Formats: sequence, C-alpha cells, structure tokens
Amino acid sequence: MAQTIADVKKSLTDRFIADPVIIAQYQLTPGNTFDQEFSAVSVESILFDDLALCAWTLQQMFDAHRAYVDATLLTKKAHRPRWYEGKALAFQFGRALPANGDDVYDNTGVTAAQIAAEKIVKYAKAVEVPKGMRIKVAGEASGDLVPLTAPELAAFTAYMEEIKDGGVKLYCESKPADSLKLDAIIYYNPLVLDATGARLDGTNNTPVQDAVKDFLKTGMPFNGLFVREKLVDALQKVDGVVITDLNSIHVRYGALAWAAVDVEYQPDAGWMHIAAPADLTLQFIPHEPL
Repeated sequence: MAQTIADVKKSLTDRFIADPVIIAQYQLTPGNTFDQEFSAVSVESILFDDLALCAWTLQQMFDAHRAYVDATLLTKKAHRPRWYEGKALAFQFGRALPANGDDVYDNTGVTAAQIAAEKIVKYAKAVEVPKGMRIKVAGEASGDLVPLTAPELAAFTAYMEEIKDGGVKLYCESKPADSLKLDAIIYYNPLVLDATGARLDGTNNTPVQDAVKDFLKTGMPFNGLFVREKLVDALQKVDGVVITDLNSIHVRYGALAWAAVDVEYQPDAGWMHIAAPADLTLQFIPHEPL
C-alpha cells in the first residue's frame, strides 16, 4: 500500500520523540505520541509537515521514474529464456490477462488457494532454437510430473503468444515423459536389506526403486541431462547399498526404438520415467563384509 503524507510524518515524528536527547530537552513523557506532546500549530509540528511533504513528493518522483524506466525496458529490451520460463510458471489456467495489454495477472480479490490451483505449470524450460524459442512444460499430479492436457496446453500457448516479444516464434509443448529401462545389480549389506531389497526394519520395502524414481524427479533438473554416473551416486546413498553395477540403461521417446545410454542422455520431453515395472530390473546380491 502506498504511503500517504500522514504516514511519512508519523514515521518521522515517531523517531523524533523516541530519541533520548529529545525526551530530555523537551521533558517529554515517555510513551506519549507526538500529537500528545505537540499541538498541530506548534513550530515542531509545522516543520514536520513540511518535511513529510518534501519526503513524500520525492518518493512519488522516484516511483514515477522507476515505472517509466521499467516500461521503457519492456518495450526496448528483448527477453531472455529465463524470462519465458518465469512467465510460463506464472500462467493461470482459466484466467484472462488484463485488457490493457499488461503481461501480469490482476489477482485483486482472488484467494491464494485459487491462484495456486490455477497455476498448473510446475516445471518449465525455454530453449533457444534456430527458428525461435522452444518452451517445454509439465504439470504435477500426486507428486509426479504429468503432461498438460490438450485444453490446458492450448490455453497456455495462447497466453505465451500474447505476452511474447514481437517476431519471436514460440514452440510450446508438454509431452509424455521419455521412457527409461534399467537393469542393475545391487550388492547389499545383509544387516540392512534382505534379498528383495526391502529394509529389515520394515520401514521401506522398495528403497532402491524409490531412489531411482526420486532421481528422475529431483536428481536431475527439468530438461536436464540424465547422467549415468549421477544415477549410480544416487543409488550408492541408499542405506544398505554397498555397490551398484549398472548392466544396461536404455531410453526412448514415444514409439522410437530403445537406445543404449553409455554416458548421458538429453530427454526430449524434458523429463523421464519408468513406464512399466518390467522396465526396472534389479538383482540383489548380498555383500559380505571382508
């Protein structure tokens, strides 16, 4: 909320009467307000009226200048990919932008819960391509990444087309995840895990499988590289896992053929998942201490 002249004066006078030297010189009563100690026609009150007016006027001038500079930058400076990512995450499904052409939603009277429900884009990455900007997005359901529905993607695309820089070609997409097929041998500590990989204390029956899923969701950034050795590092952090030996890793997008991954892989959709239980093969072998 913008400050008024009265707000500025109160801020000045509150500090004035709280000063120990001022209290002693004027013999003020601690705890009293400025208005309780000085009349409206006193020299002190008139002086603070003038100071407050000057400070408030200067503040308005700075605010106006900042608004002018911001508006000028919006019209003169082309936006970088990170700006598009931020705008993608700010998209509110089912809500129109202001009619004045502003690229920020007017959420006056809208609750925080409504805004959160409308912000369906949870992950976004803008990538420059030869003919424009490719914007990959995904939503979230039950803690997992999901592609936007056709109506959601259509609305999102219309929103991005409305706010984008002139002359920039956008390619907005929200695709199903690339699929991962993993075959690994897990050498485990028999004091912590059993032959199925479950914890002996009964707290988790699938700690290794969960680590694979967590790595695909949080261990690699959205549209980041899948790195073979980083997956190994993630599995090695599981309590009870002694050695991880990856026999093979295969990936594919859509109906394309499976392809082996030796070092790293860039998911086309921006994210990956284990499409079927049979695609995750784990052999557990006890590792006896030397």
